[in-house]
Parts: sequence; structure tokens; C-alpha cells
Amino acid sequence: MTTTHTRATVTSPPSTHSWGRAILHEAGGYAIAAVLALVVTAQLATTQAWMMFADGDSLITVLLTKSLVSGRAQDWAMSPVLFIPETAVYAALSSLGLGVRATLTLNAWVNFLALYAAIRVVSGSRRHVSSPVRGALLAFSVFCLFAVLNSGEGRDGFHLASAFAMTTYYSATVVGVILVVGITRRVLDHAPSPPRLPALALVGIVLISALSTLTNPLFAAWGTVPLILVLLLLRATGIATWRPVLVLALAAVAGTALGMLARMPVSAWIVADARLYVRAGQWAESFVRYAGLAAESAANPLGAGFLLLTAAMWGVSCALAVRFLHRRMTAPAFVTGSAALVPVVVVIGMVALGTDGIRYLQPVAFMPPLALVTIPVLRRRRERARSSENRWWQAGAAGMAAIVALGWSLPRAVSEARTTDVDLACVVQWVDSAGRVGAGQFWTVRAPQAYAKDPASLIQVDHQFTVYEWLTNRADSASPDVTFVVTDAMSAPFQYPDGVSESDASTVTCGRYTIHDFGDLRIPIAHR
Repeated sequence: MTTTHTRATVTSPPSTHSWGRAILHEAGGYAIAAVLALVVTAQLATTQAWMMFADGDSLITVLLTKSLVSGRAQDWAMSPVLFIPETAVYAALSSLGLGVRATLTLNAWVNFLALYAAIRVVSGSRRHVSSPVRGALLAFSVFCLFAVLNSGEGRDGFHLASAFAMTTYYSATVVGVILVVGITRRVLDHAPSPPRLPALALVGIVLISALSTLTNPLFAAWGTVPLILVLLLLRATGIATWRPVLVLALAAVAGTALGMLARMPVSAWIVADARLYVRAGQWAESFVRYAGLAAESAANPLGAGFLLLTAAMWGVSCALAVRFLHRRMTAPAFVTGSAALVPVVVVIGMVALGTDGIRYLQPVAFMPPLALVTIPVLRRRRERARSSENRWWQAGAAGMAAIVALGWSLPRAVSEARTTDVDLACVVQWVDSAGRVGAGQFWTVRAPQAYAKDPASLIQVDHQFTVYEWLTNRADSASPDVTFVVTDAMSAPFQYPDGVSESDASTVTCGRYTIHDFGDLRIPIAHR
């Protein structure tokens, strides 16, 4: 009977005197990751200021936080995504009193730092990997590079990595998927001994899967389904036994099922029609849509670089997966297999469902770099007699690079955080001082709502003055009428009720915005 090797090369358990060095390595890894995160945040805050600070979709956490803090009644009209972890993070950061723009900047930095922490889980423990921090930093650096290369795209661009900086493009779901990969890898590192699989790790998979599914059912498509497929593939190749595969799969399924059940009490808040997302008959249109966005991205140097490096990284993950399968090393094979297979499963699945949002394809960017955490496994254990001079030289070089990067990026990030959008500030100041209720269309009014003292002073409506119930607190639209209207270039022409025309209003010009003030004249609004 042949013996199947199910673990990576095991290093000796750390001695007591080595704990200090391990802590220093971990702290150094987080310090470098923090600087890298700041570099990316500064770049995106400069090149994608609209997406980060004013886009209608990017401000839901701001509006949720302000509404919850106000103590008003909560009756939200939400998409399938509830943004629970994202809102919790923004709410915590907003307590610092930095203002909306600065808080969103800080939130982007925290997102990237959380991503590194999740990748560090994937890179494994020191008991099984010689240099897990280096592996984690390597993978994180590649993703940061992807995000920077994405930074030149417009709003409808090929945002697969840079979207992670936004508070509302599924950053919590990305971190959740990576954490489940990491915990699963660590369980496989221990299997088949000890006889019992780590109970705490399995509970972690259940809880993370439950919370991730509760806030965003897309987790099942990004995480649960493809990761189970990878586990089954490992079993089919004979390098994993049934017991860990079944237990891990059941933990993921149980967590996902619990998350779906937990969505039932808030189902009244979810107004999205499933037909907007599942359109299997339109798979061809979906394919053309995604291919067109990729072609547009390839037309500029940054986008072309992103596509080429992403393809190369996916090829590396495939090559590493084959190598670890050949060596019959279960845990690294799971990580690299996930890095290679998940993007393929997600792309095929999303096209088959007829989706058209590029945000659904984010695993294409964040999964392949995970394969790099396994690089240290391929290296032989270094000799203990490595010269201390060389070690200090490497640390000094890394420190100098970090200082240079920090000196370059910190002023940029602070400058962008303090920048005032003059046009937006003009509208907000007028609305705050007016003390009345006005209206505007979704893409126009979201930013003024988010930056105003009271978001309820502006109501989302369509061009016929019917309340637009999407990512908004319906309790805020209880007012039966409005006395001013905010428009911009994205606003469709309003259809005013009989007896009312835009000429009845005095206009206030705020750059790209125009405020139409009807004074004592009231415009009724309707509800669906």
C-alpha cells in the first residue's frame, strides 16, 4: 500500500528564543504591506478620485452610516449586497471625525492592509513554511501592481483590482474568499495528523462563509462552489483523502447555507429583481460585453500591461499547481489549484448567467497572485550559518525603499484626502443652509446626499419625480413634496407636473451642478 504525502515540507518547530525573531518578521511584513497599501491608495486617490469620492455606487457605506447614526427609522431598499462588514469598517473610521473624503481614503488603505492580513493566512504557518511572510508580501505586491495598472481606467473600465479600494465593490467578499482559502490550506497542512481536524479552523470557515454570504451571496460563486471543486480535484488525483475533503466542503456549505438563511429577516430590504442578475439566455451578450471591456483596456498601455501580467500570473499559478500535484503536496496544490481554477470557474459562470458587471469578475485579479505564497515551499531550507551582515544589508535596503515610498505616497494621499471638490461643496453648502427638502436623480444626487449634514434633505427620484428606491433609506422620502431640484450632465430632463416648469425656478450654478430653487412652489413626489 502506497503512502500519500499530504503535507508540505515541515520545518522544525520554533524554539523559545526564535519567537522574538518571528514577531519581528511579522511586524516587518505588516510595515512593508502598510507602505505598499499607502502607495496604491495615493495612486488611486489621484487617478480615480471620482470613483473613490463621488461615484453614486461608492457612497452607500457613507449614507448607511449617517442614517444609522441619526437614529431615524430604517427602511432600506438594497441590492442583493448588504455591505455589512464594509459599513462597519467605514462607521468605525468615521468616528475619527476626519470628514467623508479623508475617511474614504483611510478606508481604502485599511482595505489593502486587510487584504495583506488575509494573504498572510494563505501563506501558511512557520511550522510548515520557511518564509511565509516573504511569500505573502510577494503575492500582495503583485496585486498592488495590478491595482496601480488599473488606475487609468474610467468609470466603466476594466476594474478588476482597483475596485478593491472602493468601499462598496465587494472588498469584504474578496477578503472572505481569501481567508477561507487560507484556513483551508492550514487545515490541509495538518491533515491527516492529528487524527482530529482543527475544530477552531473549521468553525472559522463556517463563520466567515456565513457572514460573507449574508452580506453578499456572490461569495458562493466566488468561494464555496469553486473551492469545493478544487478539493474534489485533489481527491480525484489521489493526493488528498476523503475525510478532510468532505469535512472542509461541509464546513463551507454549512456556512453558506447559514448565511442564506440569515438573509431572510432582512429580505424586505432587498428590492433587487433576480432577473437583473440571472439572464442565462443572454450569455452571448455577456461574453461580448466582457470581451469589449477587455479590448478597451488593452488599447492603453496601463490596461495592456494589466492584462498581460494577469495572464502571465495565471499561467504561473497553473504551472505551480501542476508541480505541486506532481510532488503530491496537498496544501500548496490546493492554494495554486484555487489560484488557477477559481478565475476560470467564475468567468464561465458569470458569462453563462448573462451578467454584465465587470465587478463580478474580480477573482481574475485577486486569485492568481495567491499562488506566489507557495514559492518558499519550493526552496530548500536555508543554512543557519547565513551571514548576519547579509541579513542586515537586506533589512536596510528594504527599510530605505520603504522610507522613499512613504515619503512619496504619504503627501499625495494626505493632499487628496484634504482636497475640496468645489462644485460639490457649493451644492452641499447651499442644501445645508436652505433647510428644505430637494430632489435629484441617482447619479446626480448621491454625492450631495453623502456629503450633506443630513442626507434626508435630498430625495432620489426619477425624471418623473417618482422616488427611486435603490440603495436608499425609504423612510427619508416620507416628505410629500420638494422645493428644489439638483441636476447635472447625467440628469435626464425632468417631466414637471402640470402648472410647473423649470422656468419657475431661480437657478444657482455650482460648476457641474445646477440647483433649481422653486422657493414656495412645491413639487409633489410619488411612490411606487
